Amino acid sequence: MKQRIKNGLQDKIGLIVAFFVIIIVFTIINPNYFSTQNLSNILTSALTGLVAIAETLLIIAGLIDLSPGSVAAFSSVVAGYLATSGMPVWLVIPVTTLFGALIGAFNGWGYNRFKLEPFIITLASMSIFRGLGYILCGGKPVFINNPDFTSIGSTRIVWFMTIPVIVLLIAFVIFAILLNKTRFGRSIYVLGGNKYAARLAGLNPAMITTVLFMISGALSALGGGLLAARMQSSQPSS
Repeated sequence: MKQRIKNGLQDKIGLIVAFFVIIIVFTIINPNYFSTQNLSNILTSALTGLVAIAETLLIIAGLIDLSPGSVAAFSSVVAGYLATSGMPVWLVIPVTTLFGALIGAFNGWGYNRFKLEPFIITLASMSIFRGLGYILCGGKPVFINNPDFTSIGSTRIVWFMTIPVIVLLIAFVIFAILLNKTRFGRSIYVLGGNKYAARLAGLNPAMITTVLFMISGALSALGGGLLAARMQSSQPSS
């Protein structure tokens, strides 16, 4: 076990050193950089981290998704309408996330059915769902007056740990385990190495890519819903 940890650290030592150098440099430039408040501000914007997780999976598989920003904006509008329509708060985020997964399924279907490049199909869905977001709210922000929902984005559980931060950390752990400890995670690496070899090895590239696009859509929508709760409004231009 110790040898495996040592080997893992050796592989990542350059990234670790660069990470600490960046922290030191920016702390020298601005002492407020390395502070609890700044750390909270960075982590509370969980959308970026959630999208980064999804894009990591896709890039490992040799794919890309250009639509997360638009999916998040569209989903924030959906979450805003659901939260103000009287839907139970505990259902708003899951339903919004489901919408995102369906959008991801659409991307996966277009990629596999029509053999379109992921750049093209996700560029199309980026425009489609950004436009739908504007249509749903008439191009104006949807102000959310449901305090139970908006508290999701701002309530601190402990120290700087708000609900979006906790969701982000849980997502990091789940997908780290998925990539490193599961058959599906290994399949992603195989698919990214050689799609034809993956098929010959008995894998189903169409299924794997569709699931990855669904994960991307779901995480983007989850981030959009959390963003709406934090901002207390849905912004189609976000």
